Amino acid sequence: MKFDVYGLGNALVDLQVAVDHEVVEKTGNPPGSMALVDEVTRDRILELVKGEKVMPSAGGSVANSLVGIVTLGGTPCFTGSIHDDAHGRSYTDSLEACGVEFRAQYSDRASGVCIVLITPDAQRTMLTNLGCAAEITREGVSEEAIQSSHYLYVEGYLWDGPRAIDACRHAMQLARTGGTRVAFTASDSFCVERHHDDYVDILENHADLYFANADEARALVGVEAPGDAARRMAERCGLAAVTDGGNGVYIASRSEVIHVPAVPTEPVDTTGAGDAFAGGFLHGLTHGRSLEEAARAGVQLATRVISRFGARPV
Repeated sequence: MKFDVYGLGNALVDLQVAVDHEVVEKTGNPPGSMALVDEVTRDRILELVKGEKVMPSAGGSVANSLVGIVTLGGTPCFTGSIHDDAHGRSYTDSLEACGVEFRAQYSDRASGVCIVLITPDAQRTMLTNLGCAAEITREGVSEEAIQSSHYLYVEGYLWDGPRAIDACRHAMQLARTGGTRVAFTASDSFCVERHHDDYVDILENHADLYFANADEARALVGVEAPGDAARRMAERCGLAAVTDGGNGVYIASRSEVIHVPAVPTEPVDTTGAGDAFAGGFLHGLTHGRSLEEAARAGVQLATRVISRFGARPV
């Protein structure tokens, strides 16, 4: 195979800034949530953090996971929608510098940004202006890359864009007919609630591997305990990974549930922890590791990420 993983996701420039809890309160959003904002709200929030140090980087959930795969020696490819503007060019340069092959789809709308507010307790609140990020179309999907990959990895955040939904369904069908396995990430519990029926359909009919955190898994299958939720998910798709913060991760197949504890560490910034886990886990699966070995690789990569500012391992 040419690629370990081919990913579809939001191409967003992350604007990360350390703030007090009061700043998050002023946005009107719950701490730790992800909210979609319009241009007016985006500019208002940027005004709130004016004068603070803002760290820009190429972001997006699946893209972060693919960078994690690169750091472990893997070969990923990514498609996202950008505009030929300053943010779009910065995104391209940053992603390619990390070693991810980027097959961009270009749009007439401005590139998307995600303002990441990081509070002293290492919690992150994300306020996203999608711009053109959710405008991937089926024309932008690379059939060749899907056929040349062990896994297609699809980001649930794309369900906030109707054209992107069509592109993702098209990509999953290409993967199914071509023998490429499909991995899907729930992305956010609010996404699960907004698109519950579609997410269940993916779980039951399209995904071979389903990633979720404990809150997302609970919203998806209505089961409280993360290990039990992982088991319920795996009964429908075959393999599920449910992360539970400092309690580690539960990996479920149709025959077993494996718990891998978290590595004790003092978190600095939890942004991208789940993305890093997914990258490490996918790298392990595509390089012949057992489920437990792949999960431990994911946990180790996530530990590296939360021990520093930023959503990606160095």
